[in-house]
Amino acid sequence: MQVWCDQLSDFVREVVQPAHAGEGVVLVGNSIGSLAALMANAALPEGTVRGTALLNCAAGMNNKAVQGDWRVRLALPLFYLIDILLKSRLGRVIFERVRQRESLRSALRGVYATAESVDDELVDLFHEPSCDEGAAEVFISIYTGNEAGPTPPEVVPLVRGPLLVLWGEEDRLTPRSGPVGRLFEALPATRPGTDFVALPACGHCPHDDRPDLVHEKLLPWMKALPAAEQPAA
Repeated sequence: MQVWCDQLSDFVREVVQPAHAGEGVVLVGNSIGSLAALMANAALPEGTVRGTALLNCAAGMNNKAVQGDWRVRLALPLFYLIDILLKSRLGRVIFERVRQRESLRSALRGVYATAESVDDELVDLFHEPSCDEGAAEVFISIYTGNEAGPTPPEVVPLVRGPLLVLWGEEDRLTPRSGPVGRLFEALPATRPGTDFVALPACGHCPHDDRPDLVHEKLLPWMKALPAAEQPAA
């Protein structure tokens, strides 16, 4: 997670700011990308980020970030077994099974709320990186790693500026009723400048399920953001 945060921060400083001096930036992320956006917001100098928008923010890099959730606690024995299997010689065999197009298609249908979203183009988008050299090792290290990265409760207090949280109501990966969903739904009551909006008929990737609805909520919010503050000299 820290590498991704550093990449985002460097991109803002080296690419975005020189091309749009004094305008400030808006960070928008989905899932793990939301968590990376929060981290980049906290890492960048004050006044750099005008606002941050999250779409179904993830808890961390793997299930170890949400072990406080009762649903995860119930499944911990299974997760531990999967960790053991992935770290064994069976890890590559499991990876080869998971990366098959039909396996990916089945898994993605559990992520998206609409079957139309899971087309051949989307399946290929997930399958192609699995063909890269070292893909199996990366998959195994992410799933079994002990470092899940910082969690939203740790990062949110460090975030500056307006915050828009969009949440697909049919998300089964990070459900609205889970610890992260509850955190963000309650946040507007204690953090000024925060908006939480539940999106019907949307899963974990609402921008794919219902892009029109996401644009309806996101674009007016961006337009209403205050002008960028100039950092202190």
